[in-house]
Amino acid sequence: DVEIKLLVHPAVKLRGVDDTVSAVSQLVEEVGNVTASTDLFFHLDLVETPKASSSNSLPEVLPFQVQVRFKSKDGASYLRVITSRVPVTKDRDLAEKAACVSVIATANTQRAAKMAKIGKMEAARYLMLATQRMLQRGSVNDLQQEEAYIFAAETEQLERLLASAVR
Repeated sequence: DVEIKLLVHPAVKLRGVDDTVSAVSQLVEEVGNVTASTDLFFHLDLVETPKASSSNSLPEVLPFQVQVRFKSKDGASYLRVITSRVPVTKDRDLAEKAACVSVIATANTQRAAKMAKIGKMEAARYLMLATQRMLQRGSVNDLQQEEAYIFAAETEQLERLLASAVR
């Protein structure tokens, strides 16, 4: 069994599948068994305070930490800690063009599927369409364009199902 603990800066809040925003700066999730191909995504919001609305008070970087607790086959317990500092920008165009398309595509596809599973078909469809448009705008290099094309092709059936459910 694997346990993931995500620690974020107080200016960052975690967003649930139901679009609720958490008031805490950490999340613990029991994942169960994982393999090299397991993907796990967290959706985050930058919470702007009135003071932070000016670009001078926005932090230049935000620290994140992920703690992964797991047991080996022989029962030994391990803790792996991954810490990162992510630059912050208010420039949407710059952020979209620097984005990792495959991460955004996979995360939002999983999120839309979870939304649909709890009956939020319209919200799931909107998320898929918004993701498609953002990837089209921001995909500037060959790798990004290829990943955006793969996203469109791989999610075509999900988009059709969501469209028919919304009608």
